[in-house]
Amino acid sequence: MHRILLIGTSIYSRNRGVVALASASIGLLKKCLGETDVVLFHSFPDYYDVASPLTYYAKEMRTVKDSNPYLWAANLPWRLLRAMTWATMKKLFGINMAKLVDEKVLREYMRAEVVIDLGYGDGFTDDYGFQMFVSCLFQKLLAIILGKRLIVFPQSIGPFRRKISLFAARSVLNRAAFVVARESITYDYLKKIGIRSPIFLSSDVAFLLEKAPQQRILEILSAEQIPNDKPLIGLSISQHINLKYSNPSDNSYIQNMVRTIDYLIETLDATIILVPHSTSVRSNDDDRIVGALVRDKVKERDRVILIDKEYSSEELKGIISCCSLFMGARMHANIAALSSGVPTIAIAYSHKTYGIMRELGQENWICDYAKMEFAGQISRINHIWRNRQEIREALTRHLKAVQEKVIAVGELVRNCLENNAK
Repeated sequence: MHRILLIGTSIYSRNRGVVALASASIGLLKKCLGETDVVLFHSFPDYYDVASPLTYYAKEMRTVKDSNPYLWAANLPWRLLRAMTWATMKKLFGINMAKLVDEKVLREYMRAEVVIDLGYGDGFTDDYGFQMFVSCLFQKLLAIILGKRLIVFPQSIGPFRRKISLFAARSVLNRAAFVVARESITYDYLKKIGIRSPIFLSSDVAFLLEKAPQQRILEILSAEQIPNDKPLIGLSISQHINLKYSNPSDNSYIQNMVRTIDYLIETLDATIILVPHSTSVRSNDDDRIVGALVRDKVKERDRVILIDKEYSSEELKGIISCCSLFMGARMHANIAALSSGVPTIAIAYSHKTYGIMRELGQENWICDYAKMEFAGQISRINHIWRNRQEIREALTRHLKAVQEKVIAVGELVRNCLENNAK
């Protein structure tokens, strides 16, 4: 049986995109490798908000995490120091100081045949601040120092705007067995900054995520009192965009979403469902907050349903799959829609959106948040609505090729393990 450690992910995160990556990655590894012992390492304090995992298939996963999440900032460098001391003593003096790595997280690193990094999807950059960058960096460094083969799974990487960040990232990535970009913009960027490790272009692993069973989806639709007598249009409204990119003096993001929903109700006679894909109270990244602000300003509030319960990534995908049209500011909410054949308008604030939409031939349906104008947004809505059947058919054609590219990454892992065994 193969032993694999997954880092840079969590099934306890309230960001369902992170959970979707973990769940889909485990499914991919078991599909390509057969019976496999996969362990997930949780290392970020936000990922302790919930008592139980936010994935429908939690029973298939094994996890290791710190007892006290508030000590994560101390635990990462402390483990790094222990690993460096162990590796130095073994290399220079041939002494195996096993007690140094006899700690629950380091033990999982030592047991693993390979360490696979998911980078929280797009966390390996300094755009999200020092905390996230260091967490991603140190987890990868542990694998390298302990002599484990590091595989960087499909993700968006960079940009690195500080010289020290670029130097550290390049040093780590150049020691990976191979690196996989989930879109062409990252692939080109890795080439540009001089990554020498083999680089492959694939797509997001979450395109393989299974939705929850149909019976469970019907139960949720009933519990949330979501009607089926009118077109159902889903929106993923992001608190991250609202806080970081919106103009606080005029609430431009909220006002834009309110006007959009009013238009969808008046013109298409639609029921609107607001699907929060991040509900992290601790990190002030709860989409339900901005969703409630938007709903309260809509003219026909009773036509807007805000999902405020905690559902798994697979359950949310099931809800999204019932929509006739989806408009999302959360990339993995968009991926849930796209992989379900739902015509999708993506609101972009990062290069990851452009790259992933382009993979499916959907680049015409992107609204750049920084340049977003209401008239242009409505024009896209009208166009995609009129042509939704053709778009569904195009998504079906593209999706198979995208999923095959992701499955090929699992084959790369299998080859890596076989070569490692020789």
